[in-house]
Order: sequence, then C-alpha cells, then structure tokens
Amino acid sequence: MVTELSDWFVKNPEKSFPIASAVIGLFVGGVWTALVFFQKILSEREQKKFDRYRLLVTEINEGRGIDGKVYIAYQLDGVYELRFHRKYYPRSILLLSRLKKDWERSENYDAAHLLEIDQTIDYMRHRANSLSRLSMYLYTSMRLFWKRDRLMDSYSSKGDRKEEV
Repeated sequence: MVTELSDWFVKNPEKSFPIASAVIGLFVGGVWTALVFFQKILSEREQKKFDRYRLLVTEINEGRGIDGKVYIAYQLDGVYELRFHRKYYPRSILLLSRLKKDWERSENYDAAHLLEIDQTIDYMRHRANSLSRLSMYLYTSMRLFWKRDRLMDSYSSKGDRKEEV
C-alpha cells in the first residue's frame, strides 16, 4: 500500500505536487495555530501570576481588609505567600527587608511577626541559589523514587502473602 502510494507520487508529479504542498501547508498551519494558542495561554497565565503578586504586595504594604481596617493576619499571609512567586524573589527580598525595618519601629508587630519575615527571606535566599535548587530537585526526585519503591514493595509483599485457611 505504502509502496504503491509512493510510486504514484513519483510517477504523477503534476498531481502529487499540489496534494503534497497542500498537506504540508495544512500541517504547518496547524502547528502554527497550536503554537500561537499555547503562547497566548502562557502569556495569560504569566499575567495572572503578576497580578496576584501585585495584589500580595498591596496587601503586605496596606494590610487592609474589606472593611478598610488594618489586619496583621492579611499581611502575614501575604508574606508567606510570596514564597510561591519564585520569579520575583529578588524584589520580594528587598520588599521584606524594608518591611521588617518598618515593623520593628511599630508597636503593632511583635517578634513572631518579624520571625515570619526572617523565615520567608531565608527560604527565598535558599531557593534562589542555583546549587540549592539543584539539591532540592535531586532530593525531591530521590524521595519520589524512594516512595514509589516502598509502595511497590508493599504491594508485592501483600500479593506474596498466603492466607491461612
């Protein structure tokens, strides 16, 4: 079947060339459409992450709830949530360093609040380092394989057991 089709393409170039060029054109057009679609999705996702980061920074700086009152819990939640925005670690560390100085001068914040900032800064510095990222990746991978092996062992050991009658 394939050899007959290839022979036909070779023997009838006046008919096969337009068909082949149409198929190639459709393929390239489909690939281009898929690339544009995925680029748009990634762009929108990146914009949502940036908007969320901006909202966090506003919450941390103002700490205001719906009723307009200042809530320290909102600020602390924002400080913790900054950990999940790796792209903005350098800017977040600067923001938290400045915020820590402001909170130290205020009587509304105690040592536990300042400790949360310190822990978040330490976490970001640790995760921002390339060597640390590599070690975290290796550690996570090893843990996943280790857990998988343990699960496989537990399943196989359950199947090997003989039930006593």
